[in-house]
Amino acid sequence: MARYLVQAPRTDFAGEVAGVRFTEGAATVDTANLPALAYFQRAGYLLNPLDEPAEQPTKPTPKARQRAAETEQGDPQ
Repeated sequence: MARYLVQAPRTDFAGEVAGVRFTEGAATVDTANLPALAYFQRAGYLLNPLDEPAEQPTKPTPKARQRAAETEQGDPQ
């Protein structure tokens, strides 16, 4: 099972998004929670693999960053 470091657009974010607890803008999610990983990718969060060498993190578009910041202020649908 692979694990990912998920980084929120706001580095100071602390709270829960898609059932995952963030502290200082980061959380660890494994592939057992594929729906959350898929949501974070769509919403513009950075996903960095922890279990294998990372070539480059995924980079969200400005629109995806805005959506992610708006989501952190409310509950994801």
